[in-house]
Amino acid sequence: MTTRALLAWALGSGVPMLGLGPVAVVALATDEVGVDEIALTALALGAVVLSVGLLVTLQAARAIAEPVISVRRALRRVEEGDFSAGRVVAGNIGAESRFEYTVIGDPVNEAARLCELAKGKEKRVLASAAALERVEDGERERWRMGDPVELRGRREPTRPAAPV
Repeated sequence: MTTRALLAWALGSGVPMLGLGPVAVVALATDEVGVDEIALTALALGAVVLSVGLLVTLQAARAIAEPVISVRRALRRVEEGDFSAGRVVAGNIGAESRFEYTVIGDPVNEAARLCELAKGKEKRVLASAAALERVEDGERERWRMGDPVELRGRREPTRPAAPV
C-alpha cells in the first residue's frame, strides 16, 4: 500500500509540480514565456493531474473492494451449503502489488471436495460430520449421515451428511 500511495502522490502532485516549476522559472527569468504559454501549460498539467488522479482512485477503490467482494462470494457459497468446520487461516495473501483475500486450511480443502461430491447428489449439498458436531441439536436432526468416503488430498476418511 505504501508504494501505491507514493506512486499516486508522485504522479498526481509531484510530476505536475516538476512541470510547473521550470515554466515559472523561465517566465520570471526571461520575457520569452507569455501569459498564454503559462495558461496552456497549467491547463495541460491540470488535465494530467485529473486523469492520473482518476486512475489512481479507481485502482485504490478496486483494491479496497476486492476483499469485500471475495468475502461476500464465500458467504454466498456457505449459504448454499459449501462449508466445513475447523481451524483455518484467513487474510490477504500475495505480493504488495496484488493482494487477494483468501482462506486456507484443511477444512477449506474438505469443503471443496464435498462440493465436488455433492454435484452427484439429489440436493447437491453435503456437509461433513465435523461441521455437524458444531451445530445446535435441532439442526443436526435435519441431516442424514452417510458412509465415510475418501476425499482427494485427505488422509482420513470424511463422513458426509446430506440434508433430509
